[in-house]
Amino acid sequence: MRLRILFIVGAILLYTPPSFADWLEASSEHFVIYADDSERDLRNFSEKLERYHQAMTVLFPSQRGTPSPSNRPTIYVTSRSKIRKIFGDGASATVGGFYIPRAGASVAFIMPINASARGEPSESEAILMTSYAQHVRAETLNFATPAWFNRGFAEYFASSSFESNGDIMLGMPNNRLAYQFRGGVEKIDIDELLDSAFYQSHSGELANSDFIGRSWALFHYLYSNQAGTDKMLDYLRRLNSGENELDAARAAFGDLEALDREIDRYVKNAMLARRVPSERLSFAPVTIRKLSRSEEATVDLRMQLDRGPNTSDVRALAENLAQDARELAKKYPDE
Repeated sequence: MRLRILFIVGAILLYTPPSFADWLEASSEHFVIYADDSERDLRNFSEKLERYHQAMTVLFPSQRGTPSPSNRPTIYVTSRSKIRKIFGDGASATVGGFYIPRAGASVAFIMPINASARGEPSESEAILMTSYAQHVRAETLNFATPAWFNRGFAEYFASSSFESNGDIMLGMPNNRLAYQFRGGVEKIDIDELLDSAFYQSHSGELANSDFIGRSWALFHYLYSNQAGTDKMLDYLRRLNSGENELDAARAAFGDLEALDREIDRYVKNAMLARRVPSERLSFAPVTIRKLSRSEEATVDLRMQLDRGPNTSDVRALAENLAQDARELAKKYPDE
């Protein structure tokens, strides 16, 4: 037994986890991803994102078509410590990624990816998918939408499951949010949820409320059947014609207190997900290439430049980045 234990300990000490010294670029129709990872895992991740994009556009067709190469979101896969550094002022110890939406130059920074092409998204994937859903919503819907709808839309689509047969299940139950309905946090009143101005002016007081969970549940409940979807469209039309948010909600949804009770029942019982079959998720092949040594040397600098100013002392940041760029130019004078 002692020899066996010594053998196991020795094997653990001698084991070296795989290291990926080479940075790779995955280029697809809608994304550019940079990662210090294996080609297999990066390809799986890139294809997963393309399938996710296609699944959303099956339900919400986009009129914009495939973006030009320079307009695709750029995604950097890096460590939590580096993400905090890139985030800059105000980064918490738990920040695991962030997304900056821009017109033609959106960028995301996420932690190492989940190698599996199946199952529920990992933590880093969920952060990206939630933010990307907001990106798709902004591109697809050409009318104003309230705060609860925006958050509910994103959480609905980010709660997805990638099936072994290639299908995607959208709007899966989300245990991270559903716990709020069991008394995990302070309940937000339905009137407060539907009143964007109230929530914005009281966001500090309501920081521990279940705003995100309620937004997700309301969107999920209404979108689960045609009657609810019709009510939601009626509500959005009323908002965009100038009606007050609460007046529009009462006209479209009826008794708001009754709606609140319906949401509670819906979350605690069977929630309905939508299956998008694999044959509707086609996309062009992903191209992967290894970065040159000079490109690898510039990754940290490029991440910081793509992120933009992350501190109040912008002059010092610019001087530091300029000095870094000069040193790299000396090291690679022919590029």
